[in-house]
Amino acid sequence: NFRGTRVRISVIIPTKNRREDLLVTLRSIIQQSRPPEEIVIIDQSQEPHKEEVLGLFKTAGDKSELIYLWDKSISGLTEARAKGFKESRGEVVFFIDDDITLEKDCIKNLIQTYQASPQLGGIGGVDTSWEDKSLLWSLVGSLFSCGPFALRKGGWFFTGWIPHYFHNRLTAPYPSRWLLGGLMSFRRQVVEDIGFDEQLAGHGFADSKDLTFRVSEKYCLVLDPKVKGYHRGGSHLYNLRQDHEKRVSGEWYFFRKNIDNTPLNILFFIWRMF
Repeated sequence: NFRGTRVRISVIIPTKNRREDLLVTLRSIIQQSRPPEEIVIIDQSQEPHKEEVLGLFKTAGDKSELIYLWDKSISGLTEARAKGFKESRGEVVFFIDDDITLEKDCIKNLIQTYQASPQLGGIGGVDTSWEDKSLLWSLVGSLFSCGPFALRKGGWFFTGWIPHYFHNRLTAPYPSRWLLGGLMSFRRQVVEDIGFDEQLAGHGFADSKDLTFRVSEKYCLVLDPKVKGYHRGGSHLYNLRQDHEKRVSGEWYFFRKNIDNTPLNILFFIWRMF
């Protein structure tokens, strides 16, 4: 229970070959109204960016403790996030991508929600860039995420886009079993309990899907419309074909591992891939 106490929060950022994106993201963290106690950067780039990062923090006079780990042998998001978690010490761990711009009160609002709701195991942020997408696009996408891929267990359709698209109209956290990998947080003991799937190397797009699904089977998760970040869509590491191949392989891995392979669920999976 975090009520009445100062909560130590660790922001964990995996990054790879996106120096400019990383610096923009770090500036948004430095400018937080309530800065984190700790920032952990897991850099998988071909060349280290430590000097630029240290220069940015020195210029800003930031008081957060900085942990910078450069290891280009790390393979993918899962390993990077697991490594960052082991390096961190926060009671709350906040995983963000290197192409996310946090709104000024993002971390303050995140901590307030944890303090107000001790039953929560994890809180996801909303991606305000969804406002740039059409409502029709979101509605159509929902039709392809049915049954076991719905927002809530036992539900029929995915409505997780609602808190992102309508974040300015919602006033309360939105129950969900899926959190965006680029804006997801957990109480430390939750990650220690559930753990990362070390077999996910090569299926990076399934990383957050797998983790938040397994967490949601045991703990309460929500999307908080007050915890806001803008996904800038940084420089791409893969071409379009490779992107789709990784997404499909990740979805297949997730399905075989976590979902009962009943005939109906297989149909839901085929429909989703279509």
